[in-house]
Amino acid sequence: MIQINNYIKLVFTFFCLFIVSSCTKENHEIYNKTTTLRLNIPMLDVSSRVTEEGTDAENKIHSLRVLILDMDNNQIHNNKYSSSDIQENSISIDNVPIGFIQLYVIANEESLGKDYGNLTEWQNSVVDVDGTKKILFIDENDSKKFPLKGSDFSANAPGLPMTWEAKTLEVKAQQSGQPQEVKVELERAVAKINLVVSHGYENPISITNVSFGPFMGDRLYLFKENNNSEFPEVPSDAVYTSQVYGNLNVTLPQKTETRTLAIYVYPSFAWKSGEPEPYTIGFESSVGKYPAKPIMTSAGLPLRSMKRNTVLNIKVFISETNVSFNFKVSGWDDKTIGVPEFE
Repeated sequence: MIQINNYIKLVFTFFCLFIVSSCTKENHEIYNKTTTLRLNIPMLDVSSRVTEEGTDAENKIHSLRVLILDMDNNQIHNNKYSSSDIQENSISIDNVPIGFIQLYVIANEESLGKDYGNLTEWQNSVVDVDGTKKILFIDENDSKKFPLKGSDFSANAPGLPMTWEAKTLEVKAQQSGQPQEVKVELERAVAKINLVVSHGYENPISITNVSFGPFMGDRLYLFKENNNSEFPEVPSDAVYTSQVYGNLNVTLPQKTETRTLAIYVYPSFAWKSGEPEPYTIGFESSVGKYPAKPIMTSAGLPLRSMKRNTVLNIKVFISETNVSFNFKVSGWDDKTIGVPEFE
């Protein structure tokens, strides 16, 4: 009887070992299984976008940084791709582990003076804002990368910074063997200002100087946290300065709207209650000076902030007795005013 019991115990022990071994093997296969991600980047399809003449460079991707971290912030993938690496508006990344990951995509990081291939630099940029992890960028370049005049921006420049993130992307096993598709919706991290001037004088005049009030910021959160955010995502401690563009010598024909100046700027929320309006503009011209005035709509409402990936069109009319203007903010890829380049 004792021998039979021992035999049963031995069989039971082998059975348990088999089950544990099978479970361990199965779990090992699950947790070590990888797949391929295909990042689809529709921003590259610039031919379908309605933009101003000569502004395809604003859509161009010169480089694309793809950083993948696990949920414990360990690096899985960190590579910078050139435009030639992006085939048919997509790139494929192999050996991505099954499970949840953090995926960050940055186009044209050089335009910010950054190299996020250095993970330490990335980690030093991580800040906690009310319990939310954000990537802080502070422009410490001399001189700062932005604001940037449109005439200094060309197809040969490093492009405009664009970003997109997925903080908790689930990577699933693909039974069909096909890669997992991920739509990367890049968004420009800067805004654009178009200044269009006309006048009521009988003869041509020229603009020699344009000054903007203290709304040129020095920092931003690299990724837009909430698409429905009312205000642009800029740190509350951003430092704002004025900007003056002199020696322009832009000729303005009579009864013709001329794009006097185009600039790219960081998003901003420079307005503070009880303080003077920061979003102002002033001029100097061949017919006199026009002191800085708040940028107002025709309804008398002042500009208070600038969001990333938007265009601010300011139309100005100069007369012998006054200067009047209004503005319109639109999405970057909406059809904007079609005036000739003159910078």
